[in-house]
Amino acid sequence: MEGKGIMRDKLSKQKEKFLEYIKSSGKFSENTVSSYNNDVEKFLNFLRSEKINDLTKANEKVALRYYEKLKKELKDRSVMRNLSSLRKFYDFLRESGSVKMNSNPFKCIKHESKEKEEPRVLNIAEISEFFRSLGTGSFLDSRDRAMILFIYGTGLRASEVAEAKINRLDLENAVYVLKTGKNKKVVPFSKRIVPALRDYIEYRNKLLKKAGIKKYQNRFLFINIRGERITRQTVYIVVQKRAEIAGLGKNVTPSVLRNSLAFHLLGSGTSGEVVKEFLRYTTLLPKYERIPNFSRTKFEYLSTHPAFKKR
Repeated sequence: MEGKGIMRDKLSKQKEKFLEYIKSSGKFSENTVSSYNNDVEKFLNFLRSEKINDLTKANEKVALRYYEKLKKELKDRSVMRNLSSLRKFYDFLRESGSVKMNSNPFKCIKHESKEKEEPRVLNIAEISEFFRSLGTGSFLDSRDRAMILFIYGTGLRASEVAEAKINRLDLENAVYVLKTGKNKKVVPFSKRIVPALRDYIEYRNKLLKKAGIKKYQNRFLFINIRGERITRQTVYIVVQKRAEIAGLGKNVTPSVLRNSLAFHLLGSGTSGEVVKEFLRYTTLLPKYERIPNFSRTKFEYLSTHPAFKKR
């Protein structure tokens, strides 16, 4: 048992160094760091099961065995993400001198996805109906409406919405200052969603006052009925529940709203580079086979969007 403990500790220390490097770079969100942690830990558990306690012994043969295991257990996208995480992990180990290896064992593995589905998006009619279905008669109605419009307007990810701070929101200029690690990015959005945000913030402040919570004690923009910050999972639940009520089915997620914004902007004639920069896509834009022409759309949440005007 003692040997097993030493094995776990030795491998874990390498992972901890990697995670510290990722966090200190200031380029990644908490959700991305968590994904790196999970992917690397999954690989380390595989090595432990193979009685390998030295990362230099995890050569290309070991990497290929692990790749075959991933293909049996995970979907294509998850396999690709795991491989990407492990390439980055080994690049860090080699460049930092933590591990002496001639090459990265995962660089030779090229996974071709068989998943041909386009990212799911809502068309203008669907998203227009979705927005019309959102009410304002209560705290939760107002919050959910503001949250959904905010996601579409800013293109923020679910984790970023859950972590959004009210003091970074400038309603006069319709911008949100997104902070990721040490980096800051000013994210403009359509002034069309400002009234919904003002309405929600009024409900929010009243709820905090009634609960005896000072404004400075909770700086999170979106809170629950108890005045507490929400989680990433709550953002997913809100979007899915409200979409189902609107008759759009259960498969509408925050990512669908984000992809829909990309789809609508591209269809409006906004350049791919502008869309990529605005939504902070790290790779190529999602592949869409057919993009309708939205350049003359009367859908105000799109036609008044700052990125729409930068065509």
